[in-house]
Amino acid sequence: MGQIEGVVLFSAILLALSVTLCFQRRLRDALIEAIDNFRGGPPTAMHPSPSDDGALLRRKSRKSED
Repeated sequence: MGQIEGVVLFSAILLALSVTLCFQRRLRDALIEAIDNFRGGPPTAMHPSPSDDGALLRRKSRKSED
């Protein structure tokens, strides 16, 4: 009986190790995907930035109502 219990224990340890490795791979892949998809800060502008502050300092013209 001692040899059978040893085989069962070895099989259980091997099964636990393989399950752990399987979940570790999924966890690692999920973490890598989350890091790749993470966007820190605001998104980049779709147009080129102005080279000076003139565009920001100019007031918009208001049309006078007659």
